[in-house]
Amino acid sequence: MANITGTKSYLSILKSTSLFAGIQVLQILVTLIRGKLIAVIMGPIGMGLYSISLSLINFLVQISSLGLNYSSVKAISAVSYDDSSVIANLLGILKKWLILTSILGILLFFLTTEYFIELFYQKDKLPNNLYYLSLAIVFNILNNGVLSILQGIQQLKKLAIANFFGLSISIIITIPVYLIFNESGIILGFLISNTVNFIASYYFFSKLKLPIESISFKKAISEGKDLVSLGITMSIATFCGTICIFLSNSFITKYGSISDVGLYNSAISITTQYVGVIFTAMSMDYFPRLSKAFSDNESVSHIVNQQMEIVIMICAPLLMSLLLTAPFLIKLLLSSDFLVIINLVKLLTLSIFFKAAAFAFGYISFAKGDKRVFLFFEGILNSSLMLLGNVIGYHYYGLMGIGYASLMINVLYLFNILLISRYRYKVSISFSNIKYFGILICFLTIVYFLTNGDSSISSYILGVLILLVCTIHSFYILFKKSVQKI
Repeated sequence: MANITGTKSYLSILKSTSLFAGIQVLQILVTLIRGKLIAVIMGPIGMGLYSISLSLINFLVQISSLGLNYSSVKAISAVSYDDSSVIANLLGILKKWLILTSILGILLFFLTTEYFIELFYQKDKLPNNLYYLSLAIVFNILNNGVLSILQGIQQLKKLAIANFFGLSISIIITIPVYLIFNESGIILGFLISNTVNFIASYYFFSKLKLPIESISFKKAISEGKDLVSLGITMSIATFCGTICIFLSNSFITKYGSISDVGLYNSAISITTQYVGVIFTAMSMDYFPRLSKAFSDNESVSHIVNQQMEIVIMICAPLLMSLLLTAPFLIKLLLSSDFLVIINLVKLLTLSIFFKAAAFAFGYISFAKGDKRVFLFFEGILNSSLMLLGNVIGYHYYGLMGIGYASLMINVLYLFNILLISRYRYKVSISFSNIKYFGILICFLTIVYFLTNGDSSISSYILGVLILLVCTIHSFYILFKKSVQKI
């Protein structure tokens, strides 16, 4: 096993996951602090301006970056860190493309600004420094590019530290900006935050003293076609998911109510963000390792199954705790008015475990550069099935119907991704993972039924006992694997 490419010990993976989970939590805290400050200082108008401006930045960054923050991680990971000439050429290409995408971001901003002003902003309350957002978009694109390089060469400690300093310094600086400039400070705050984040990431990147080849834009465009093509594929697949959410919301609004849209999105937010921290944290370490080993199926199989084992062992206790504490979390994060979504939250929680089990296998097609399969399966097919499920489920059973549809779609997704991985990439799920998954889904299902509906105190006590057993089981397995040599 020692010669398997991209192999890391369980302990190393858990350390990386813990590190980036901490950064994700910090990011959430900074977002909450910023939102609270704006709400207190400026009220609903300030919050509205902040939300609209953030959506505008994210939308334009997603389009103009051409998915380079994803494809560059794969490209850099596949290159040996010791091969300085290849690294220098790749970084030279990426540097030029980051400049081009930054220019594209500015152009898109000025081409679409009038439309967005008419659509979202009230002209009498239009910030006089709105055009600063164009620079905020540029620094966002550049920061994402630098962070993707650090991730690709697996300088994860520097990546985490850069994120930490960027988040910490930006919130410290923006607090007085909000107090002094009020609503105008929101736009200025975006510019300051994105600039600080870029400076922090570039500082730690520059300390590596990596060689960067000086090449022309013409050569960069010619040699970077595959890099951009793969990135655009990822962007389109992501955009398919965005369209699915938009059309689902539109259908619920037309055939239901705005209230149902709010309830549906609140339920989705609670369940996905709960484990989203783990998914994001794990992908920072997992994707570069998988991309590095993409041509060796034995290594890919080992890395994928190892990652699946860690994901389900961590997610199962977390999801069980969400089932047990759903009423409390809904009251804490939302209000008592949202308690009607308890059963929907629990059903979505159960469905997410199947998505967690598929998490590791879902990266294979992109890591191997199989654009057609990735785009069709992850983008078009999966989003279409989710949209169809949401429409049919809501039409017949209301919000709970969306929960039933989510469960069925995620079960189908897991089944399909395992079939594709086995027959197209010769990567199969291990027997031990089948066994672990079977045990954990049984535990999770029992807790779901114990806490569903009007459950008694004894049902919750039994659920807590099962949670303890599951947690001990998961940590025992992970601890045992962590102390073993690869």
